[in-house]
Amino acid sequence: MVTIMNMQPGSLIPVYVIGESKFIYGSDINIIHITNVDELFLHEPAICILSLPSEEQDRALEYLHSKLALWNWRIYVLKISILSPHLSDGLWTPTNVTEQWNLHRSKLELIKEEPIDKLLAWLWLGNERCLKPLCDSTKKELYHYPLITSYLGYKSTFNNYLQLEAKRGNLKKEYTVDRIRLCPSCHSGHQNYIETCPSCKSVDIEEAISLHCFTCGHVGKQDQFTQRGKLECPTCLTQLRHIGVDYDRPLENYKCLDCDYTFSESVARVRCLSCTDSNEIDDLITRHINTYKADEQVKNVMIYGQHSFSQELILKGLIGGESFENLLVWVNKLAIRHKHNHILLGIKLSGIETYSNQFGEAKLIQLIDQISNDLNGILRDTDVCCQYRSDMILLLMPMTPIESLSVLQKKVEIIADKIESELVVLNVHIWALPEPSLHDDASLWLVEQLGAIE
Repeated sequence: MVTIMNMQPGSLIPVYVIGESKFIYGSDINIIHITNVDELFLHEPAICILSLPSEEQDRALEYLHSKLALWNWRIYVLKISILSPHLSDGLWTPTNVTEQWNLHRSKLELIKEEPIDKLLAWLWLGNERCLKPLCDSTKKELYHYPLITSYLGYKSTFNNYLQLEAKRGNLKKEYTVDRIRLCPSCHSGHQNYIETCPSCKSVDIEEAISLHCFTCGHVGKQDQFTQRGKLECPTCLTQLRHIGVDYDRPLENYKCLDCDYTFSESVARVRCLSCTDSNEIDDLITRHINTYKADEQVKNVMIYGQHSFSQELILKGLIGGESFENLLVWVNKLAIRHKHNHILLGIKLSGIETYSNQFGEAKLIQLIDQISNDLNGILRDTDVCCQYRSDMILLLMPMTPIESLSVLQKKVEIIADKIESELVVLNVHIWALPEPSLHDDASLWLVEQLGAIE
């Protein structure tokens, strides 16, 4: 259960202040000074105001969020710092304090159990809160999300978290801040765009303005034609007065100092400053950097809980991994009791990391959607599909005898043949249900079984 401070109408709102408070005022508030941020963890949800030097304030904000205990508080600052737009509710203003706090408390009262994902809870509790990216040139990927880093640490990349929660309907994109290109080898955003020779790809090229004498046909650098302040052919000594009549300029304006090749247009290539790999521009991974807000789905998770949330079971479509595990245990028990025959199909998408590195994440998402849609096309109304992991799709096909294996195999082969790239291979494994070793912990059983699929 989430503990909420029992405040009677008209009672003062507790405001805990760390640092100077001479600029903090407002009606209906009770200012409480504390000297250590750890003291906040001893109190029920309230309002916290940080009045600290910029660097100290940012460290305090990161610390408060990383402890996962103040997700249900309001946190303000007295002056903007680098992380305050990302990890606080902004500048403290004494207006509408009671109204904003009552709205915050009303949402808290709807949460019946402590949320598993406290980052989503923090976003949902404040209508104005937003998951914002921060550009940091010291980081390899250039952008990161301080809120994700504070709550989840560096154990998982922010991109995986954003994609997963957006797919679940918990996050919705607000607007695109930037679009960056990453090295396909090391995913670094530190790239050097350089002009290269189209013949040998050397970077040692120079612009060479040449002239062509119509009288004798001599071609040479422009400075060779400059004599006594006039343009004059060094070979036939003809004075060149009018371009297009006496002479012209060849289209080849560049020369490679390594292979002596002359050309009119150089070829732009990219060298990664992190791993030194050289790539074509089209080979880079394009990533959109967006801001996100909590979507409507988060409200259901907060109100009904992560486990008790009543999810509609959508057949012939993707369901969540936890719902699939519960369904698998239930179907297996029915099979044991009533001697039914079911099939569990596991399809591993081998090679998707290589595919993503070569063609980009957007292409990978399109490919997985294509495979999922094709799989849905072979399902019956009673079959259930689950993308259990990014590289693993599970199909539960009730009341299907093992003798149907040959038919299923042909259908999966048709889907595999539609994949244009040879990098991605579908490795399929089939389990017949009932399975006596499958008990109540389906996740543990699946870990053991899926580990056998290469």
